[in-house]
Amino acid sequence: MHSLTCRGDYFRKEFRRLGAVRSLIPSTVHVMALTATATTATKESVIAILGLDKPIIVSASPDKPNICYYVKEKCSIESVFMPLVNKLLASRCTMARVVIFCRTYNDCSELYMLFETCMKEQFTEPIGAPNLSMFRLVDMFTAVTRKSIKSTIIASFAVPDAPLRIVISTIAFGMGIDCIGVNQIIHWGPSSDIESYVQECGRAGRNGLPARVVLFWKKSDFLSNVDKEMEFYCRDNSTCRRARLMSYFGCVAENIVGCNCCDVCAMNCNCSNCNCPSFVV
Repeated sequence: MHSLTCRGDYFRKEFRRLGAVRSLIPSTVHVMALTATATTATKESVIAILGLDKPIIVSASPDKPNICYYVKEKCSIESVFMPLVNKLLASRCTMARVVIFCRTYNDCSELYMLFETCMKEQFTEPIGAPNLSMFRLVDMFTAVTRKSIKSTIIASFAVPDAPLRIVISTIAFGMGIDCIGVNQIIHWGPSSDIESYVQECGRAGRNGLPARVVLFWKKSDFLSNVDKEMEFYCRDNSTCRRARLMSYFGCVAENIVGCNCCDVCAMNCNCSNCNCPSFVV
């Protein structure tokens, strides 16, 4: 039996190559296709590409009931992230971890410089320690980050009491990274597609505790490398975000109290405990 393990977006980009690989495998050999997250459309594409005849599909819902979803239009980086800077200054190593996904290297750099400039000598733990990756409360993970720094960041995120609290990253901060204690994911710009977005959101709340994810967008974000489903998710302010996300995977979202589900549900929630109709980073 042969197995092929890939992300859903890989299949969309490599249709011909996967088809060619499958053609080299005798039809009598069983093939297993594995992926962490796949929408209904991706599953159908994989079945067709690999020529699977009446395949047995084993899947689980990607819904994580402990995650609350928010979407907001962008304003200035300073107005959005200064509350997080102040929270980190006050809480330091006791603050729950945050992953911030950016669409470009320039966005990552601008955000990193905001934290470094505002925090000054408090940028490291202990205060005044050398500005090296092993001491930073905030670090940046991109394709051009040195391998040694990447290794330090990954190792730090696997240790609950390591100083690192915030990682600012492109999609380079990918699958297979053990994210301990992350209760917040921030997207400064939409992911390229729904599959990628759900995977990235899934790095939050792995300990089962309440977590929240927020996506900031502006019109120009949709001019390139963002599919229509992702754009519609961002622009739609009338449909439960959890329900919409799960619909792409052919799943039914769990029935969650409005204020704990998403910003759309929170706007219509009248429960006595409702205290989050809006989002603050």
